[in-house]
Amino acid sequence: VQEENEKKHEKERKFLQLEIEAMRTKMKEVKDENKYLLDQTQEENVKKHAEEKKCLQLKIEAMRTEMKEVKDENKHLLDQMKERLECPVCMEIPRSGPVYACPNGHFVCKKCK
Repeated sequence: VQEENEKKHEKERKFLQLEIEAMRTKMKEVKDENKYLLDQTQEENVKKHAEEKKCLQLKIEAMRTEMKEVKDENKHLLDQMKERLECPVCMEIPRSGPVYACPNGHFVCKKCK
């Protein structure tokens, strides 16, 4: 009877060891799958962020171009204003009045009149 019990226990022990080994194998497979999924997710995030970065860089470049165009237009307008308001004698813009105009319509500052 005792021998039968020992054989039965030995059989159960071997069965449990096999079951433990199968669980370890399954656990390793699950860990590997989780690692793979995490790597995939990180890779997708890196690609997504790279695309967003490229999009933002393009927007920045477009804004720089637009800002340059606005600056150039402002410079052009300032040059036109300076050309019209500048005293043709001293080449300065009158800062205070009175401002006189010559017969040709040019503004002349007080000290050059």
